[in-house]
Order: sequence, then structure tokens, then C-alpha cells
Amino acid sequence: KAQTTADANYNCVIAPASPDDTRVITTTVSLNVFRVDPVTPVKVTTTVDQTLTCKIGDLTTVVTVTWKDKDDNPITSGQSEYTVVQGSVDPSTKIQESILTITLNTLKSLGSRTVTYKCAAQSTQYPDSEISEDKDVVVNILTFDWKDVERSDSVWLEYNMKSSPIEIWTNKEI
Repeated sequence: KAQTTADANYNCVIAPASPDDTRVITTTVSLNVFRVDPVTPVKVTTTVDQTLTCKIGDLTTVVTVTWKDKDDNPITSGQSEYTVVQGSVDPSTKIQESILTITLNTLKSLGSRTVTYKCAAQSTQYPDSEISEDKDVVVNILTFDWKDVERSDSVWLEYNMKSSPIEIWTNKEI
């Protein structure tokens, strides 16, 4: 498969199959190329709704962005677990940002692990064109274990992320 990364106009020449017919039809075909750049990986917690972003660049008109869940099922805004915002093209950057919001309850049901969502884009200007390949949006779900420990005149808070332990100290009195 040949690939191009720039917009271009091509001439399509249609010649008759019969040698008796000398008509040749030429038409211009425009190729508009865009890129799909998901913001990934994303670290999220299960304490609030979280958003994932898929950026589509090199645009002059809005495209339709599709999202798939961890099981490759299409996501629509009508589902109670998700909200999809298509976004609009910023004329100064030529980027459209689509936002997928995942509800708190959906995140909690995923547990503490890494899951992959997917986004893709399709031209609205040329609806017969193929949808882009799916791009992975990797989601690392973090969980925290909190415990309060008193130390003389300060409070020491410790939390452990499953991937790497971190200690936080504060001198604020309670």
C-alpha cells in the first residue's frame, strides 16, 4: 500500500475499453490527509470521572471520531458509562480534540490494572472514505492505600501506589 502524508490533488484518467472510442475523461481527485494522535499513556484514579483525549491534526474540517472500549466494543454518548465529545477544529492549530469521559463506576469496575481504549477518525467531508486505523489509548489505573500516622507535632501521611511507593510529609497541625 502506498502512503502519503500530505494533502494533494491527483488527476484520474478514465479511458474507454474499446479502441473505437477515443473519449478520455479526466477528473481531479483531492486527497486530504490527517493524523490521529491519542494522548497516551494516561494515569487515572478511581475517585472521579476521568477523561481521555484523542487529537486529530492537519484538519480544515471536522472529522467523526469513534471510540472503542477495552473489549473493542464501540462507545457512544448514549451509554451511561461514557460521554463522548467530538470537539471542533481549532483553526490556528488545525487540531480537533475528541474527549471520552469514563464514569467513576466504570473505572472502579476495571480494578487496578492497565486497560486499552481506542480512537479512530473518519472524514465527514468524504464520508465514503475509510476510517483511520485504531490508535491505542493506554490507561493505567492507580489505586492508593492511605493511612494516618501521628508523629510528635506533625502528621505523616503515607500512600502507596501499586507501581511505586511515595511518602508525603506535612507539618500542618490538625
